Amino acid sequence: LNLGSRQRVREFEDLKTRLNTISKMSDVTLKRKLPIYNEHSNPRDVAFAVRNKVLPDFTSVKRDFLKNFINKLGEQNVIVFEFVDTSNRKEKANVDGFYLSPNAIVLKRRQDSFSREIFTLAHELGHYLLNKEEIEEVDVVAFTRQDASLSVVENWCNAFAFYLLIGQDNATLLDSISRFDGSNDYGHDLVKQISETTNISRLAIFTNLLLQRKLSYDAYQNIKDEILEELRERDARKALQKELDKQNGIKTQGRNPQPIQADIVKDIFSVALSSGVIGEQEYCKAMKIKPSEINAFRYL
Repeated sequence: LNLGSRQRVREFEDLKTRLNTISKMSDVTLKRKLPIYNEHSNPRDVAFAVRNKVLPDFTSVKRDFLKNFINKLGEQNVIVFEFVDTSNRKEKANVDGFYLSPNAIVLKRRQDSFSREIFTLAHELGHYLLNKEEIEEVDVVAFTRQDASLSVVENWCNAFAFYLLIGQDNATLLDSISRFDGSNDYGHDLVKQISETTNISRLAIFTNLLLQRKLSYDAYQNIKDEILEELRERDARKALQKELDKQNGIKTQGRNPQPIQADIVKDIFSVALSSGVIGEQEYCKAMKIKPSEINAFRYL
């Protein structure tokens, strides 16, 4: 972990502790609802067993899906925090997310890829289900290093995240195809269809096919390079458009993106305020609102 990551761990460890404290003082129960599994459990079976409890209905708007995912976990008393490393922040975190026992998950906003952030949340949910704190970079390409650098826990959480997001029907569909090669165009159309209806990236699906030995390593490398090149071209077009807008005097959104705040966090602070456990100053700071907005905000 770099300094930025260590700072974030301390920040959210303190916030998690504070939330758990004021919830107890306010008679708000955060009792665990989901069972604890171990790394000997089949991650695929676990994913399908908990899927209806933790995953929201599908929407193709990835930020909305992520927000709904966060709030669905809140219904299971799992608190999810999201943070944004703004451009002017000196020390930026070098991890995508982490799990803090007993009930908190922290995500870093990925402005370039909500699919990756969604996968990170599913991965960290795996840590919650195992009740194992490990902090690694969550990267689907790391699947290909299963036999080398990743721990048993990280491999389990990667597999769990994949099957949680893809679902049983799509997993069965992929199981029915023995080989992805030139005879079926390497499954490009099918993979695109699954990606668009599950919010899991094409690269994650192709990586899984490689691990299943249904796709050759050379084909995988070519596909990965093509996908990464597409992403680079997309980012280059965005950068060019931004520069053209600047030259033409067109103002673009200058405000830093705001992190998603889980409903469960708002509920805990609202109950604590109503019961006199915290004051208006702490409430406004937590909700990031002005004191004059407090009455309207409490009943949104």
